Amino acid sequence: MPMIKLVHAISDSNIGGAGRYLLTYLANCDRDRFSVSVLLPAGSRLTAEIEALGFRTFPIEGLAEASASFRAVPAITAVLRREQPDLVHTHAALSARVAARIAGVKKIVYTRHSVFPQKPYLTRGAGKWLNGVA
Repeated sequence: MPMIKLVHAISDSNIGGAGRYLLTYLANCDRDRFSVSVLLPAGSRLTAEIEALGFRTFPIEGLAEASASFRAVPAITAVLRREQPDLVHTHAALSARVAARIAGVKKIVYTRHSVFPQKPYLTRGAGKWLNGVA
């Protein structure tokens, strides 16, 4: 079975629920089947823990604490074009979803880690369209 190249993208600079989820996944993923790396904010507290598990990280300036950080899109796009992943899994990180589309990634998965209702501007009109396209 061919190796699947997977890039996770997370915008958390602290370790919250999404970060714990990602760390749990990384500690238990099938390394014979998946080649995994992680895009995350420069200076994120997750970086050391992810690297200690043996995974590559790509620190991105401007990605911290904002799902929609369009300043970070060019840097994320460059990494994705260089890495050419089969799949990008974004943990919120709208910027990474947009960058993955620009980079031509064929498969993009989006996980929204939240117990709160989605903001109305993301469920109607242009926000709904952007959320669906990206």
